[in-house]
Amino acid sequence: MSAVDRIHKFHDDQIKIMVPSTKPPKILSEVGSFRSWLAKHQDEAVPNGSKTKIMVVLEKYNRAAGYMCNIRPAVISLYQDYLALPEGKLVNSKNKARVLTWLANLENGAEEEDGPSQPTTPGPTAEAQTERWDVASIENSGRLCLMLGDRVREGVEVSDAEMSERIKRFFDSDEGCSVLVSTELASAAGSVLVVEAFNEAA
Repeated sequence: MSAVDRIHKFHDDQIKIMVPSTKPPKILSEVGSFRSWLAKHQDEAVPNGSKTKIMVVLEKYNRAAGYMCNIRPAVISLYQDYLALPEGKLVNSKNKARVLTWLANLENGAEEEDGPSQPTTPGPTAEAQTERWDVASIENSGRLCLMLGDRVREGVEVSDAEMSERIKRFFDSDEGCSVLVSTELASAAGSVLVVEAFNEAA
C-alpha cells in the first residue's frame, strides 16, 4: 500500500472509531499505529492533499483529548513525534505550527473548544469579510470540513453545483484545495458563503 493510500486509510478508519461507543483502548491502539507509521515513513514525500489528511487526523485527536483525559498522554506523544519529523516530506512548517499550539494546550491541560468557531456577524455598516480556509475533508453529502490555523468549521454547505465540483476536483488533486469564504451572509447558525476555490499550489 502506498503512503498516500495508507494516509487515506488512517483518515477513514479514524472516522469509524471516533464515535461515543468506541472505548479508549481502541483509540489508543489507533494512535499507536499512526505514531509507528509516521516514524517508519518519515522520509517519504506525499502531496499536499495527503499532508492535509494527516492534519485532519491530528486535529480530531486534539479535540478528543480535550474531553477524554485517558487518551491525552498518547496524543501528546503523537504530537511530539510529529514535530520531530523532517519538514518537506510528510509535514510542512505551517502544519507544525498548528500542532505546536495544540500540544501546548494539551500539556497545559486546556480543553479545546468542541465545535467549529463562530464568526462575528458584521453589523449593518460593516464590510464583507473573506478568509481563505484549507479544505480538510469532504463528506459524502458534499459538505466541507475547513481548517484555518487552529479553527475548524464542519458541515459547510456549497449550494452552487459547479463550485462544489470544482472544489472536489481540486481536493482530489495532488495539491489539495483551499476556499475563499465570505461571512457577509452569516446567519445565527454560523453559515458561510463559499465564493471561490483554489488549488493549494495557487
